[in-house]
Amino acid sequence: MPGECQGMAQGKQDSPATPRNERDRSSIDSRFVIRSFSERRAILHHSEAVEKIGLWPSERIVFSRYLEPTDSILDIGCGAGRTTVGLLQAGFARVTALDISPAMICEAAVIARRLGIGCELAVADACLVPFPVDSFDGAIFSFNGLMQIPQDRNRLRVLEEVRRIVRAGGFFIFTTGERTKHEFWRRQREVWSRGIQDPRLFEYGDVILKEDIHREGFLHFPSIGEMNELIGRSGWNLIENTDRRAICPDGEAVDRFAGHCLFWVLSNPSILSRGQGDSAQCSQRQT
Repeated sequence: MPGECQGMAQGKQDSPATPRNERDRSSIDSRFVIRSFSERRAILHHSEAVEKIGLWPSERIVFSRYLEPTDSILDIGCGAGRTTVGLLQAGFARVTALDISPAMICEAAVIARRLGIGCELAVADACLVPFPVDSFDGAIFSFNGLMQIPQDRNRLRVLEEVRRIVRAGGFFIFTTGERTKHEFWRRQREVWSRGIQDPRLFEYGDVILKEDIHREGFLHFPSIGEMNELIGRSGWNLIENTDRRAICPDGEAVDRFAGHCLFWVLSNPSILSRGQGDSAQCSQRQT
């Protein structure tokens, strides 16, 4: 019923991040991500974005291009519900949202209830999505959320999981930053080649963001070639990757909020073979 967020299911949270033998040397794992998005400042920032930012104009264009109002859509990494609420208000009636942070899901529930919006919310890890095969017509993972998951193998796992739960012919839309030829990345390459990078990081392109004096965040900046290779390994078909700024002007507020990012649109070419899905026991089970 409107104003009541249903299905706040508790998914597995501690699965994807870091194998047990690596946790001793690194704190960048799923627990780090949960902590980062449970800080009150982070919740407030994402909560304000629901009503002050909403869907970006570029998001409206891309979502409308590939998703139908009658589609069942999974909003992964929904945070406080900026895209979830925006999609529902734009006429997409069948939106399910999940986030790894219980605090963010609680905030999304409060906002949805205040706005009189009915939606299904779940606390869940994107590496182990708690839905059966072919549950959705499409999925989104907005505002660089995929790149806030540490380690390439875990990001691959997410792509495989989303392909499992999106029907054949369905679309997956997400955004990333981009590792360019900027001087910062030239210096970073030198730092990594000398082995003097932050020991908590895993791969060139990883960055720990100092959100404020109390909170750190993790973000991976991929190259175009890296993303193309990852998409190929996951079995998706690449439909387009487009700079947000090339789609339409988003306005000053979105520019401050989002910065530079690329839209990626993938299509699911066929029903996922059970063999590929079974590679899926998440990376913590790998040795």
